[in-house]
Amino acid sequence: MLYIKKSTDDVEMKMDLYEDEIFSSCPICGKEHEVQPDELAHIIQSGDDFSGTSIFCNGCLYHD
Repeated sequence: MLYIKKSTDDVEMKMDLYEDEIFSSCPICGKEHEVQPDELAHIIQSGDDFSGTSIFCNGCLYHD
């Protein structure tokens, strides 16, 4: 199970992370779009971290 964990001094919250609930905003146009799990696997395999990662929407990625 993958989840997001948020903690404060008094409360810890865990939210399950499902493959159809992963989203990002395109750094060019700002459009929110779904991110596929295989895109995240590629980031992990390349040794990059999530905090510095930008994932472009299809419109901006394939724009000439």
